[in-house]
Amino acid sequence: MGKRMPVEIVAEILDRCLEENPKTRIMYLSNLSFGGITKYLAWLTSSGLLQKDLLTRKYQTTTKGKKLLSCWSETCKLLQIEKQNKTKWMTPQIASATRFKLPTMRNASISSFIVPKGSLTEKL
Repeated sequence: MGKRMPVEIVAEILDRCLEENPKTRIMYLSNLSFGGITKYLAWLTSSGLLQKDLLTRKYQTTTKGKKLLSCWSETCKLLQIEKQNKTKWMTPQIASATRFKLPTMRNASISSFIVPKGSLTEKL
């Protein structure tokens, strides 16, 4: 399983919380560590995207969170991003366009960039 973008993790958590769920269930369903889920839940709750029931200690997606989830879903449809292998949301075109390797201070030369095929530099 590859690395997921933070927006993918947020969308997955919001989706898992459409029905009330406790932290550990969200953690297992989202495939995150305890520390990771704690940080995301704190941020999502403080942003108003999730609400926590203090009595049951369960999280649920708010109206604002549902709007964000809907926007993310619509964005994926517009960009024709498909969920592959249950975690990978990027099409081959988007994946190849994101393969830029930024140079470090040791090898800071133009040749250290990996430029995607069919990019602007090939058209010049």
